[in-house]
Amino acid sequence: MLRRFFKRMGRGEKGITGLETAIILIAFVVVASVFAYTVLSAGLFSTQKSQEAVYGGLEESQTTLELKGAVLANGVAELNDNDYPLAWEYETGNITVTRETSDKMEGSASLKGVILDGAAVGDALIWHAMESMDLTDGDTVSFFIKADPSVSGNITFYLATGTDLSGTQTDNYTITCSTTNWEQHTFDLSGGDDDSAVYYGIGLSTDTTGTFYLDNVRFNDVASYAGEEVTLDTCDYPLGWVPDPDATLTRETTEKVEGVGSAKVVIAADMAQDDEPIYHAMKTKDWTDGDTITFWIKADAALDGNLTFHLATGTDLSGTSTESYVINTSGTGWEKHSFTLTGGDDDNAAYYGISLSTDAEGTFYLDGIDTEANLSDNNDPMLAFAKELVITVGNALGGEAVDFSTTTDTDSDGIISDESTKSHKVVVSYSDDYTHVTDLAWTRTSIGKDDGDELLEANEKFQITVDLTYVNNNAGVLDHKKKVASNHQFQIEVKPHKGAVLTIERTLPIRVRDVMNLD
Repeated sequence: MLRRFFKRMGRGEKGITGLETAIILIAFVVVASVFAYTVLSAGLFSTQKSQEAVYGGLEESQTTLELKGAVLANGVAELNDNDYPLAWEYETGNITVTRETSDKMEGSASLKGVILDGAAVGDALIWHAMESMDLTDGDTVSFFIKADPSVSGNITFYLATGTDLSGTQTDNYTITCSTTNWEQHTFDLSGGDDDSAVYYGIGLSTDTTGTFYLDNVRFNDVASYAGEEVTLDTCDYPLGWVPDPDATLTRETTEKVEGVGSAKVVIAADMAQDDEPIYHAMKTKDWTDGDTITFWIKADAALDGNLTFHLATGTDLSGTSTESYVINTSGTGWEKHSFTLTGGDDDNAAYYGISLSTDAEGTFYLDGIDTEANLSDNNDPMLAFAKELVITVGNALGGEAVDFSTTTDTDSDGIISDESTKSHKVVVSYSDDYTHVTDLAWTRTSIGKDDGDELLEANEKFQITVDLTYVNNNAGVLDHKKKVASNHQFQIEVKPHKGAVLTIERTLPIRVRDVMNLD
């Protein structure tokens, strides 16, 4: 059987034909080709990506900005921040309050209070609004005082939650003077709930009459603010804004541009042309024609063109005006107004304020009055701070151009991230120990060689002016530190669309001037 099987197998003609072999070989070749193509494509793709990364890195490195020349800062002085437009308030039947320019401890003036017969035990004599702060037991309150012997030991300094100082007190300190001269008094907080205090002031703890003077009230040491000194009031202008009897002046904490408050003024129907809704005392200054005054205002449409800002020698603003500026508003929102002094005799001005140039009634808000002037002294005192920085940049390697297209800051608030239409590619950010702002407003000016476009190319230089309005307007309680003021250290970053970030660190000098070289 086995022999027959092998015999049959030897006679069989079944096997693999040449055609079938060719088909199998072709299949192997096709599969191998596809596999090889896939591998080759992956390699080419990887090489292309590597090449793109290399070229991208080269492009990034070739668009590096560099600083050309010095960093400059332009300074302004704060004539009135309007955070506390009412300043010290008081009950007219209990005390008379005036600004004293001769008998003072520091600055340009002190508060003079004369206690009247009508004052009774527990009455609040004078009080001042403040922002609630993170106060702790052991924080120190300090002030200067000068008092008659009849007043010593009979008045008390309070922190309180309401204008009824003794009834809502969170802390108190009996003021006992050892002399009739100026004395500095300090006391440590121990009330436990001083965080809730929104007023400070002086009340009558024993029936008496007499005179006292108050100057420079502050917290010497606030632990939660890393031991910072916080000035509550310098007492240079204890009366604040003085309103006309037919105008209502209040402090507005919601409708404001900067800081913690603004002045709200309601003009009644009885006010007449040339009346002064509000005026404010100031120390005379050595103004120069060309100095500027800037302020923020929001007014009803009925007041458009009917209000005038004055510098004047007397409280009759329109009658003693040395400078005037008619306030024409383009809408009913906040607007920033600026005017240049040309009066020639502004050195004699001892008041500023707003008059009614045409019969009208309505409401306006006022905030942030600043002056840009090269004054010989600053003992008003006015807080001086930088309003803008000026830098000049070039292309470090003369490589890829940097797009410096600009976005207009239509609302003048100092940032452009809130603009509905944005064109800028370069982002300028600001940071210091207190704040960080990511998209400051800036403008561009070409210097020297210029082909007229918005690209910073080889051998071109752009001067960039960085607006610090937003930083300063949002300073808050510690505005003397958070605003870009004297000895203030900060960092600016200029971030192009491509390329390395240009980082600039500087510190303002001790005395802030209208123009400062920070190098």
